[in-house]
Amino acid sequence: MANTTLSYKSVQWILLLFVAVVVSATSYCQQQDSIENKWKEFNSKLETDTKNGRDWLDSIDNLVMKMPGTENLKEKLATYKKIVWSSNEEKWRRQQYWWFLTNNARMRSEYGLLIFYLEMRQQELGKEKGGRPVTYEKISLFSLAHSPHKTVKEYQSLSKYIETLPQQIDTGTKGSEAYTILGVMQNVIKGYSLLGDTTNIAKLVNDADAIYNAVLHRKEEKTYAEVLNICNQINIFIKYFSDVFLGKMDVAENRIKNLLAINSNKDTSGTELLTSGLRYEILEETTLFYIKAKMPDSASHYLELTRQQLALFGNPIEYKIKLLVFDASISEQQKQYQKGYQKMKEAYALTDSFIGSRQIEIADNMYAQAESAFTQEQLVGITQEKNKITFWAFSIGIVLLIIIATLYSIMKAKGRKAKAQLESLDNATQLQVAELEEHNRMMVLAEKKKLGMELHDDLAGTLAAIKMQLATEALHTTDNSLQTKLQAIGNQVGLAYENTRNKSHEWFRAANEGSESAFSERIHAITEKVLPDDVYQKEITIDDYALRKIELPVKVQLLRIIQESVANILKHAKAHKVAILIYEELNGLVLKISDNGRGFDAQLQYKGRGIGMLSIKARVAELKGSIEIVSGKNGTEITVVIPT
Repeated sequence: MANTTLSYKSVQWILLLFVAVVVSATSYCQQQDSIENKWKEFNSKLETDTKNGRDWLDSIDNLVMKMPGTENLKEKLATYKKIVWSSNEEKWRRQQYWWFLTNNARMRSEYGLLIFYLEMRQQELGKEKGGRPVTYEKISLFSLAHSPHKTVKEYQSLSKYIETLPQQIDTGTKGSEAYTILGVMQNVIKGYSLLGDTTNIAKLVNDADAIYNAVLHRKEEKTYAEVLNICNQINIFIKYFSDVFLGKMDVAENRIKNLLAINSNKDTSGTELLTSGLRYEILEETTLFYIKAKMPDSASHYLELTRQQLALFGNPIEYKIKLLVFDASISEQQKQYQKGYQKMKEAYALTDSFIGSRQIEIADNMYAQAESAFTQEQLVGITQEKNKITFWAFSIGIVLLIIIATLYSIMKAKGRKAKAQLESLDNATQLQVAELEEHNRMMVLAEKKKLGMELHDDLAGTLAAIKMQLATEALHTTDNSLQTKLQAIGNQVGLAYENTRNKSHEWFRAANEGSESAFSERIHAITEKVLPDDVYQKEITIDDYALRKIELPVKVQLLRIIQESVANILKHAKAHKVAILIYEELNGLVLKISDNGRGFDAQLQYKGRGIGMLSIKARVAELKGSIEIVSGKNGTEITVVIPT
């Protein structure tokens, strides 16, 4: 009956164990399914929801941070990579992508991939920024491989930077750098402890304390508030290693208990992955502390917590080996020798498996495979990009050719029109100048003829003399009839004299008045031909009366100045308003020519329109006048003053 009862109870325990296993397995599968569904959802949203693309990228960041050891992470991040590499706004995530893969390779003990991803992140960061992260990773790898000499040697290259880091924290934004360096220093102090280097241990503790205090000093700022908790924990951990090295076991125990209490609090600063990773190291070190202190029950308790924490990171094989060795030591202290022996055998078996996996990795050359795959991806991307560039280059080339041909046609048409206008201007001006010169020649000939006639027969003087003689004769004669005749003849001679004199004056005034009005008409004729009314708004105001004192050669020069100015407006100004004004002031005759064009540099001498300006200045100087040129974005105004 007793055996039946025992058997029944055994069956109950077996059933309970079976149910527990099934529930655990079901829960685990559901959890994995939930995570896979999240990946599918996030990647699907990245492809379709471009409006909130950044939010979905952030969601993937958080998911990777919580589960850095995710299987097939590179494949899961394919869409993430595509988005990040195609957007300059998300360019900063490129180094983060390689960082995710680096952590994943570390968690999965794939060191060939780890080194490759590490180098890719360094390239993305650039030589200056990427150099230190690679050094940090090397220190971590050397520490993991229990190579204290290499660890501390690599650390020496950072010594000057670490000494200046507190000051940089005071003046910059070195929050993330602070906790990264402290994490490196945590690995290095283990190396110094193995080497028994008391001096460098003390210096490292002081440097770490200075870095933490610099962060604490700026805790009110978001950048530093986010990392203050993790920096505090690492700093305490560093001091713990120093206490253990110096044999201060009571202080060390209090330190590790305090650290466990701080670490167990929920971290809301955004550094969950860092806090979680540090929690494993704290629990592992606590387990080792109690093993060394010969307190197997406490060591066993913390060993179980360490295993639970390790499960979150995928149970890397080298860490499992270490925990099996711990378990064997605890069993030996509890005098459970058979269990200790069994655990040690498991550790050796895993060690063989670990070495075998390393050999397979070496044989398969995971680094070379990763590099080859990356190169192939780049070639595919380059080919696609080249095809796109070729297509767009061809399309743009066709468009540019059309634009150039159109512009060339327009420029040629404008050139022909401008040339025709300038030729018309020149012809019109030449014609007007020729007319003026011919008129001047005719006037000169007429004047010469008049003077010749006067010199020949001295008409006016002769008539005046005859009149006087007749008057004298009339006074001396006593013959009334003769006197009357002489007076009548004298009156006729006087009338002839007056008519001759008046006609001479009339010719002189008519010549002057004709010259003045003709000059005004010639200016209008020039502008009408080259500045058509449908293109230009013209304002031409000429005071004919002011021209009465101006000699013909001066008028010819003024016409030339107007011609050159109008030519400059046509060639350079791009104006649609032109004004020509001639009036008289106390200091002389004033000529103003203005436009509303784009202006020019009035100091130019020999470039572009500068030659035209020199020509105008030379003509003004020849007339002993003055010139003022004002030009700017609102147009140009030329003022010429000719003394009269």
